[in-house]
Amino acid sequence: MEEQKKSETTPETTPQVSSNKQWLDMPRAVIIGAIILAIGIALGLDGRSIPSIGNGAPIESGVQQTEESVMADLVTKAKRLGINKNDFTACMESDKHLTKISTDEALVMTQGTPYNIITSKKANVALPGALPYENFIELINQLTSDEPIDIPDEFISTFDENELTIRPTDHVRGSVDAPIKIFEYSDIDCPYCKSLHPILVRLVEEKPETVAWIYRHHPLDNLHPFARMKAEATECVAELSNNPAAFWNFIDELVK
Repeated sequence: MEEQKKSETTPETTPQVSSNKQWLDMPRAVIIGAIILAIGIALGLDGRSIPSIGNGAPIESGVQQTEESVMADLVTKAKRLGINKNDFTACMESDKHLTKISTDEALVMTQGTPYNIITSKKANVALPGALPYENFIELINQLTSDEPIDIPDEFISTFDENELTIRPTDHVRGSVDAPIKIFEYSDIDCPYCKSLHPILVRLVEEKPETVAWIYRHHPLDNLHPFARMKAEATECVAELSNNPAAFWNFIDELVK
C-alpha cells in the first residue's frame, strides 16, 4: 500500500500492520489472520515504486512523463472509446470534475492506497492494501454466511454509514443491490492499486449479484503528480460517452 507523504521531502515508509494475537488464536478468525499476513505480502508486492527524477515526474519505459505527454496519451485512449477529442479536451480544461474527486477522497485523506471498505449486514470491514483474491473470497463467504464472525476493532470501519452508501456520482461495477459492497479508494498510478484492480474485476465477474465494487478516487499527489489528471480524465470519459461502461473500460486501460 502506498502512503501519502507529509511533505515532498518525507521518504516513503512502509505502513505497519498490527495484529491481535488473542483474536488470531480464535478458530473463526483464521481467515482474517491470513488477511493480515496478506497485507504484509501485498506491501512488498513486486517491490515496485515508480522511480522519479527532477521534478518527481514518473518514468515509464525510460521516458520521463510530462503533462503534455500524459494528456496526449489520455486523448488517444479516450478516442478509442469513441470520445470526441475536442469535447474531451474542453472537459479537461474546465476542471469541472475536480470537486467530485475531492469529495471522493475527503474521507480517507490520511490513508494510503488502495484503501478498501467492505460493507455487509454483519459488519463494515476496513482493509488497506492489495490483498490476494483468495483472501477476499474467504472474507466475503464469511460475511454472507449465517454464522457469526468476530472481527477485531482495528478492522472495523468507523466511517459514518452515510458515507458508505452509493452516491449518484459513484461508479459501480456489479449490482447496486449486492449484499457485499467494496468501496475502493484508489490512485490510478499506484502500483498496488494496479495489482488489486484485476482481482476486483474477477470478484465482480464471478459474483455479480453478491459483490458490488464502488470506485472512488484518492490520488496521492506527492507520489504521483499525474494521478489527479488521470482521475479527471475518467470522469470526462464517463460524462461524454453514451456507454455506461465507458468509465470502467477507460480505467481498465489506464491501470494496465
